Amino acid sequence: MPVELGFHLTAIPFAVLAVGLAAMAAVPAVVRGDPVVRLGFVMIALCALPWAAATTLVACADDPRPMLPLMRASFAPLPLVGAGLLMVMLGVAGRVDDHRRVLVASILINAGLMLLCAASATVIPSMQLTRWGLWYPRAGALYGLFIASIPICVVYGAWATRGGPLPGAGARRAMLAVGALAVLAVGDVLLMYGVFGVYPMSWLPSLVAVVVSLHAMLARDVLRSRGSSAARWSRPPSPPRRCSRSAGSRPPPGRRRSWRSRPGSPPRRWSPSGAPRAWPRWRRRQPATARSRR
Repeated sequence: MPVELGFHLTAIPFAVLAVGLAAMAAVPAVVRGDPVVRLGFVMIALCALPWAAATTLVACADDPRPMLPLMRASFAPLPLVGAGLLMVMLGVAGRVDDHRRVLVASILINAGLMLLCAASATVIPSMQLTRWGLWYPRAGALYGLFIASIPICVVYGAWATRGGPLPGAGARRAMLAVGALAVLAVGDVLLMYGVFGVYPMSWLPSLVAVVVSLHAMLARDVLRSRGSSAARWSRPPSPPRRCSRSAGSRPPPGRRRSWRSRPGSPPRRWSPSGAPRAWPRWRRRQPATARSRR
């Protein structure tokens, strides 16, 4: 069934968010860095981009009720945003190897929730009109379980990355800020259940999270300041090198051993550090004047 599209002001916030998510997916693809962290950022952006783009199209449609399958398909990848956040947080802190099973389990569980949302009406059964004139999905019986994967992954990532190496502290704080903003974006669940709200405000914390992520990738270089090899920060320092020359070895090249120094002073020998050292008192030679007086 054809749908007529037109320009509406309610579509501008989600259109700006869609552009930001596209840039967030493109930057890790062209900037070098840790593959795990890059993959996590790309997963976050590509899983949230369909939701922002579809909401923009629905806001521009005069009668978007026939676009319900499109909204289900666009909402389906949202649980994988939590898995992407967990991947980035663990990659930046260097804890991927320690929590590999949890990370794989989160990806598989969220993929199952994605298939559940796209193939059934238990997550998004219908559409509803908000007070500001925007058609938005109505929450189903399993929508709470569907969207709860994002805060669960963020909380687990914050717990798993505590006490990491100091060189990656700034990157971890930036990722914690992005995770907190993602949890705030889940607040639209009240609007979808019809409890409170006149317009979905999830675009605002999501857009701030995109800006923080781009700043962290470009200005703070989060893609490279990861702790994936955290053992290198805790490696004990190597013992100091010792000089192999002994007290009676040859002097440094370019210098000659002088058995007699200035008149009136005892002869000197060379030390391993290259500085002259006086002979022991029992080896010192008396000056010629003292011997002649005797």
